[in-house]
Amino acid sequence: MSGSGGGGGGGAGGPTGGSWAPPDSQIDCANLRFETPLSSPNPTVVAQIAVGEVADVELVNPQPDVTVVGVLRRNPTQDVIGTITTRLRELLRCIQGGTDYQAEILEISGGVVRVKVEPR
Repeated sequence: MSGSGGGGGGGAGGPTGGSWAPPDSQIDCANLRFETPLSSPNPTVVAQIAVGEVADVELVNPQPDVTVVGVLRRNPTQDVIGTITTRLRELLRCIQGGTDYQAEILEISGGVVRVKVEPR
């Protein structure tokens, strides 16, 4: 069957991938905080950042019909360090709703960059 899902409570969701997220009406954007490794970190930019640096979390468009949540350096060119895929649905809704986020660089180990995402 097709359709738009519908409400209803509970349920285990489905094989949609990603982590469980509360219904949109229950997302507390002001308290959305989590740690995550970045997806697709840019090695050139990673070589220029340091643990403790704070970056901006914003919607970016790498292709015309694609929007992702990127972690951007706070420099004049706003270089993309990497992207966030953890808690993506919640984060997208909150950013689109007007909440600004930042990401503190917690760890850089080889090609892995771990950040703490929180409201500004």
